Amino acid sequence: MKLYDFNSYRNSYVKNKILLTMKLSIAMLLLIMFQVNASTLAQKKVTLSESNVTLEKVLKSITKQTGYDLVFIATDISIAKPVTIHVRDASLEETLDLCFINQPFEYSLDTKTLIVQEKPKTNLQTKKSVAFLSISGKVLDETGQGLPGASVKELGGSNVAQTDSKGEFKLNVGGPESSISISFVGYVTKTLKVGSEKTFNIRLVPNPNLLKDAVVIGYQTVSRRTSTAAVSTVKAKDIENLPSPSFDQLLQGRVAGVNIQNYSGEPGSRPTFTVRGNTAMSRTVNAANALS
Repeated sequence: MKLYDFNSYRNSYVKNKILLTMKLSIAMLLLIMFQVNASTLAQKKVTLSESNVTLEKVLKSITKQTGYDLVFIATDISIAKPVTIHVRDASLEETLDLCFINQPFEYSLDTKTLIVQEKPKTNLQTKKSVAFLSISGKVLDETGQGLPGASVKELGGSNVAQTDSKGEFKLNVGGPESSISISFVGYVTKTLKVGSEKTFNIRLVPNPNLLKDAVVIGYQTVSRRTSTAAVSTVKAKDIENLPSPSFDQLLQGRVAGVNIQNYSGEPGSRPTFTVRGNTAMSRTVNAANALS
């Protein structure tokens, strides 16, 4: 017959229970110590007297007095506004609240760490960053009459407007630092900076170089100013770098009223030039207006 010592089992159970109670007590004690330590750090008083100094310098002084670590999260602290603060035996939170007034940053406290990061942008701030400045005005010629069809463009941007029958326009630009360009055929292009103005009266002057160009019309030479005929110009610079086997093909589609066609397609055949000739869809050629 086997005998069991119940007293030994009982003593072992009691010992395990005592050890478990001691472990729980130690854990609770450590937790209370950490809380007391954090509370003590938070209750440390701060004394500062600084005028027009950087935020970084003030924060380093605060962490030196309180024992906190200072951490910046993806923050360019150099853009912070200068700080002027005079406190004596103030709490940590009160001191920090004074430092971060009107600053683009915010702070948080985590155990023994002071964390600084940028404030999140609100919807209103985002709208302001993409806001446009609306301007209006009138484009005039040398006699003070409105110029319809003049082009008004924001330089460096995609905003463009055209004047109406009275020469008036409305345009959205990026802001006061933007510049606008005003142009019209036969006039000198003008450039203006927007600045603080919202309404403009812009007077263009004729381009003397363009009006003095000589135009040869077959039987006489006249200036472009006094010519009443339809005159088109093709400059060598416009076609010098275009790949084409012949000169006539370079002219095709570049002069209003001139149609150049090669109807035979035979090698060496000369094309037909039609100047203000056929105006209907037809394969026949008006011989009176055709040059070959």
